[in-house]
Amino acid sequence: MQISSAEREAGLLNAESLAEAIQTFNDVGMVVLESVLDKAFINQVRVAYDLELEKEIERRGGLEGIKNKTFGLNHVGFFPPMVAPFADERMAANSFAVQVAEAILGEDFQCDFYQIGRAHV
Repeated sequence: MQISSAEREAGLLNAESLAEAIQTFNDVGMVVLESVLDKAFINQVRVAYDLELEKEIERRGGLEGIKNKTFGLNHVGFFPPMVAPFADERMAANSFAVQVAEAILGEDFQCDFYQIGRAHV
């Protein structure tokens, strides 16, 4: 579902959008909130992620060093350092995601893990 510019500016969904998000989750088991992060920030994360991925591959002995030690073809599991931009509140505690999760799970919900990854397009 699309986030309006007014919602993006406020950092919260309006009541109608929140109800739509909850209904979508209840109907299909997930909800996708589109255009939550601006493209400049996404590009910043991508550059930082690629740099950390290169460091991880090198640390493991290059592509040959990790061959047959991955979770699947062209997949390298690693944990980027929890510093900016990876630990940025816009990703780690996104206000829209928190709002929807609280509405679905209750205010005492707890998220202990989040993951970022790079898709090949």
